[in-house]
Amino acid sequence: MTAKVTSQKQQTCERVKKGDYCAVVDRCFCDPAQFCEFVKNIDGLMCNGQIIKSLKGSRSTYVARLWWNDKDILVKRYNYKGFVHSFRHTLKKSRARHSWIYSHRLRTLSVPTPKPLGYVEMYWGPFLKKSYFISEYLDAQSLYDYLQDSPTSKEQSLCIASKVGHLLQQMQKHKIFHGDLKLQNFLLKDEAVIVDLDRMRAHKWNWMYRFWRRKDLARLRRYVQKYPAFATIIRRWIV
Repeated sequence: MTAKVTSQKQQTCERVKKGDYCAVVDRCFCDPAQFCEFVKNIDGLMCNGQIIKSLKGSRSTYVARLWWNDKDILVKRYNYKGFVHSFRHTLKKSRARHSWIYSHRLRTLSVPTPKPLGYVEMYWGPFLKKSYFISEYLDAQSLYDYLQDSPTSKEQSLCIASKVGHLLQQMQKHKIFHGDLKLQNFLLKDEAVIVDLDRMRAHKWNWMYRFWRRKDLARLRRYVQKYPAFATIIRRWIV
Protein backbone atom coordinates (compact mmCIF):
# COMPACT_ATOMS: atom_id res chain seq x y z
CA MET A 1 0.00 0.00 0.00
CA THR A 2 1.46 3.34 -1.00
CA ALA A 3 1.73 5.87 1.79
CA LYS A 4 -0.35 8.96 1.32
CA VAL A 5 1.36 12.29 0.87
CA THR A 6 -0.49 15.37 2.07
CA SER A 7 0.58 18.93 1.49
CA GLN A 8 -0.64 22.28 2.75
CA LYS A 9 0.42 25.63 1.35
CA GLN A 10 2.12 27.89 3.90
CA GLN A 11 3.12 30.99 1.99
CA THR A 12 6.24 29.82 0.12
CA CYS A 13 6.39 26.44 1.87
CA GLU A 14 4.70 23.04 1.69
CA ARG A 15 3.89 20.79 4.61
CA VAL A 16 4.51 17.14 3.78
CA LYS A 17 3.46 14.06 5.73
CA LYS A 18 4.34 10.54 4.66
CA GLY A 19 4.78 7.30 6.59
CA ASP A 20 6.80 7.87 9.74
CA TYR A 21 7.79 11.48 9.11
CA CYS A 22 6.36 14.95 8.73
CA ALA A 23 8.23 17.85 7.19
CA VAL A 24 8.10 21.33 5.73
CA VAL A 25 9.95 22.29 2.54
CA ASP A 26 10.51 25.61 0.81
CA ARG A 27 9.17 25.39 -2.74
CA CYS A 28 12.30 27.13 -4.04
CA PHE A 29 14.25 24.04 -2.95
CA CYS A 30 12.06 21.39 -4.57
CA ASP A 31 8.45 20.22 -4.90
CA PRO A 32 6.89 17.79 -2.38
CA ALA A 33 7.36 14.71 -4.59
CA GLN A 34 11.07 15.47 -5.03
CA PHE A 35 11.37 16.17 -1.33
CA CYS A 36 9.89 12.77 -0.45
CA GLU A 37 12.59 11.15 -2.59
CA PHE A 38 15.22 13.31 -0.90
CA VAL A 39 14.03 12.30 2.58
CA LYS A 40 13.95 8.63 1.58
CA ASN A 41 17.68 8.77 0.80
CA ILE A 42 18.75 11.49 3.20
CA ASP A 43 21.09 9.45 5.42
CA GLY A 44 22.88 7.94 2.43
CA LEU A 45 23.23 11.35 0.82
CA MET A 46 24.73 12.72 4.01
CA CYS A 47 27.23 9.85 4.27
CA ASN A 48 28.33 10.52 0.69
CA GLY A 49 28.53 14.28 1.18
CA GLN A 50 31.23 16.42 2.73
CA ILE A 51 31.17 15.66 6.44
CA ILE A 52 31.28 18.87 8.49
CA LYS A 53 30.60 17.32 11.88
CA SER A 54 30.47 13.60 12.61
CA LEU A 55 29.13 11.50 15.44
CA LYS A 56 32.69 10.83 16.61
CA GLY A 57 32.70 14.26 18.18
CA SER A 58 29.03 14.41 19.12
CA ARG A 59 26.46 11.78 19.95
CA SER A 60 23.57 14.03 19.04
CA THR A 61 24.43 15.83 15.79
CA TYR A 62 25.77 14.96 12.35
CA VAL A 63 26.30 17.64 9.70
CA ALA A 64 27.05 17.25 5.99
CA ARG A 65 27.32 19.47 2.94
CA LEU A 66 25.52 18.16 -0.18
CA TRP A 67 24.97 19.18 -3.78
CA TRP A 68 21.37 18.27 -4.56
CA ASN A 69 18.82 19.53 -7.08
CA ASP A 70 21.40 22.05 -8.36
CA LYS A 71 21.77 23.53 -4.88
CA ASP A 72 24.64 23.64 -2.42
CA ILE A 73 23.04 22.72 0.90
CA LEU A 74 23.85 21.87 4.50
CA VAL A 75 21.92 19.15 6.35
CA LYS A 76 22.10 18.83 10.12
CA ARG A 77 20.72 15.68 11.72
CA TYR A 78 19.69 15.63 15.36
CA ASN A 79 19.64 12.22 17.02
CA TYR A 80 17.61 11.79 20.20
CA LYS A 81 19.40 9.76 22.85
CA GLY A 82 17.13 7.43 24.73
CA PHE A 83 13.48 7.55 25.73
CA VAL A 84 13.65 10.56 28.09
CA HIS A 85 15.46 12.73 25.53
CA SER A 86 13.05 11.65 22.79
CA PHE A 87 9.98 12.19 24.99
CA ARG A 88 11.11 15.69 25.97
CA HIS A 89 11.59 16.74 22.35
CA THR A 90 8.33 15.07 21.31
CA LEU A 91 6.46 17.33 23.74
CA LYS A 92 8.18 20.48 22.55
CA LYS A 93 9.57 21.48 19.16
CA SER A 94 12.28 19.32 17.63
CA ARG A 95 15.67 20.98 17.37
CA ALA A 96 15.31 20.99 13.57
CA ARG A 97 11.92 22.73 13.70
CA HIS A 98 13.28 25.19 16.24
CA SER A 99 16.15 26.03 13.86
CA TRP A 100 13.64 26.47 11.02
CA ILE A 101 11.46 28.85 13.05
CA TYR A 102 14.35 31.01 14.24
CA SER A 103 15.99 31.10 10.80
CA HIS A 104 12.81 32.65 9.45
CA ARG A 105 12.51 34.98 12.43
CA LEU A 106 16.07 36.25 12.04
CA ARG A 107 15.72 36.80 8.30
CA THR A 108 12.45 38.68 8.84
CA LEU A 109 14.32 40.92 11.30
CA SER A 110 17.24 41.33 8.82
CA VAL A 111 19.63 39.45 11.11
CA PRO A 112 22.01 37.51 8.81
CA THR A 113 21.66 33.71 8.80
CA PRO A 114 21.69 31.15 5.94
CA LYS A 115 18.38 30.63 4.14
CA PRO A 116 16.34 27.72 5.59
CA LEU A 117 15.12 25.20 3.00
CA GLY A 118 13.23 22.65 5.08
CA TYR A 119 13.09 20.39 8.09
CA VAL A 120 12.09 16.78 8.72
CA GLU A 121 10.83 15.07 11.89
CA MET A 122 10.97 11.28 11.94
CA TYR A 123 8.94 9.30 14.47
CA TRP A 124 8.96 5.88 16.04
CA GLY A 125 5.26 5.49 16.83
CA PRO A 126 4.27 8.72 18.62
CA PHE A 127 7.84 9.52 19.71
CA LEU A 128 10.39 11.67 17.91
CA LYS A 129 13.33 9.55 16.73
CA LYS A 130 15.45 12.09 14.84
CA SER A 131 15.09 15.33 12.94
CA TYR A 132 16.88 17.13 10.10
CA PHE A 133 17.35 20.82 9.36
CA ILE A 134 18.21 21.82 5.78
CA SER A 135 19.63 25.20 4.80
CA GLU A 136 21.66 26.79 2.06
CA TYR A 137 25.39 26.21 2.45
CA LEU A 138 27.33 29.40 3.02
CA ASP A 139 30.93 29.16 1.83
CA ALA A 140 32.51 31.38 4.47
CA GLN A 141 35.31 31.35 7.01
CA SER A 142 34.28 31.02 10.64
CA LEU A 143 35.51 33.42 13.30
CA TYR A 144 37.35 30.46 14.85
CA ASP A 145 39.25 29.74 11.62
CA TYR A 146 40.03 33.42 11.18
CA LEU A 147 41.60 33.64 14.65
CA GLN A 148 43.42 30.33 14.22
CA ASP A 149 45.12 31.81 11.14
CA SER A 150 46.83 34.32 13.47
CA PRO A 151 45.74 37.59 11.82
CA THR A 152 48.41 40.29 11.80
CA SER A 153 46.48 43.30 10.48
CA LYS A 154 44.89 45.40 13.22
CA GLU A 155 42.68 47.08 10.61
CA GLN A 156 41.36 43.73 9.40
CA SER A 157 40.71 42.56 12.95
CA LEU A 158 38.87 45.80 13.70
CA CYS A 159 36.69 45.23 10.61
CA ILE A 160 35.88 41.66 11.70
CA ALA A 161 35.17 42.76 15.28
CA SER A 162 32.83 45.49 13.99
CA LYS A 163 30.88 42.94 11.93
CA VAL A 164 30.51 40.59 14.90
CA GLY A 165 29.62 43.49 17.19
CA HIS A 166 26.95 44.74 14.79
CA LEU A 167 25.41 41.26 14.66
CA LEU A 168 25.32 41.09 18.47
CA GLN A 169 23.68 44.52 18.59
CA GLN A 170 21.01 43.40 16.12
CA MET A 171 20.22 40.38 18.30
CA GLN A 172 20.13 42.59 21.40
CA LYS A 173 17.71 44.97 19.71
CA HIS A 174 15.19 42.13 19.34
CA LYS A 175 15.95 40.51 22.74
CA ILE A 176 17.31 37.36 21.11
CA PHE A 177 20.00 35.24 22.74
CA HIS A 178 21.81 32.45 20.96
CA GLY A 179 22.49 29.86 23.66
CA ASP A 180 25.83 28.65 22.22
CA LEU A 181 27.97 31.63 21.26
CA LYS A 182 31.17 29.87 20.27
CA LEU A 183 33.52 31.13 17.58
CA GLN A 184 32.50 28.47 15.04
CA ASN A 185 28.94 29.84 15.00
CA PHE A 186 29.97 33.18 13.46
CA LEU A 187 30.60 33.06 9.70
CA LEU A 188 32.42 35.95 8.05
CA LYS A 189 31.29 37.32 4.68
CA ASP A 190 30.39 40.89 3.77
CA GLU A 191 28.76 40.82 7.20
CA ALA A 192 28.89 38.44 10.16
CA VAL A 193 26.36 35.60 9.89
CA ILE A 194 25.01 33.56 12.82
CA VAL A 195 24.39 29.80 12.55
CA ASP A 196 23.44 26.83 14.76
CA LEU A 197 20.13 28.18 16.01
CA ASP A 198 18.60 25.19 17.80
CA ARG A 199 19.12 26.77 21.26
CA MET A 200 18.12 30.29 20.27
CA ARG A 201 15.37 32.06 22.21
CA ALA A 202 13.67 35.46 22.30
CA HIS A 203 12.28 37.06 25.47
CA LYS A 204 9.67 39.73 26.02
CA TRP A 205 10.84 40.39 29.59
CA ASN A 206 13.98 42.53 29.91
CA TRP A 207 15.18 40.90 33.13
CA MET A 208 14.97 37.41 31.62
CA TYR A 209 16.70 38.51 28.44
CA ARG A 210 19.51 40.25 30.35
CA PHE A 211 20.15 37.09 32.37
CA TRP A 212 20.56 34.91 29.26
CA ARG A 213 22.48 37.55 27.32
CA ARG A 214 25.04 37.73 30.14
CA LYS A 215 25.50 33.96 29.87
CA ASP A 216 25.82 34.23 26.07
CA LEU A 217 28.49 36.92 26.22
CA ALA A 218 30.36 35.26 29.11
CA ARG A 219 30.79 32.17 26.97
CA LEU A 220 31.95 34.20 23.98
CA ARG A 221 34.47 36.07 26.17
CA ARG A 222 35.95 32.78 27.37
CA TYR A 223 36.65 31.76 23.78
CA VAL A 224 37.90 35.16 22.63
CA GLN A 225 40.31 35.55 25.57
CA LYS A 226 42.47 32.84 24.02
CA TYR A 227 43.35 35.47 21.37
CA PRO A 228 44.44 38.52 23.43
CA ALA A 229 45.00 40.94 20.54
CA PHE A 230 41.53 40.32 19.11
CA ALA A 231 39.96 40.26 22.59
CA THR A 232 41.21 43.81 23.16
CA ILE A 233 39.63 45.00 19.92
CA ILE A 234 36.24 43.32 20.38
CA ARG A 235 35.92 44.04 24.11
CA ARG A 236 33.58 47.01 23.67
CA TRP A 237 30.93 44.75 22.08
CA ILE A 238 31.06 41.84 24.51
CA VAL A 239 31.24 43.44 27.96
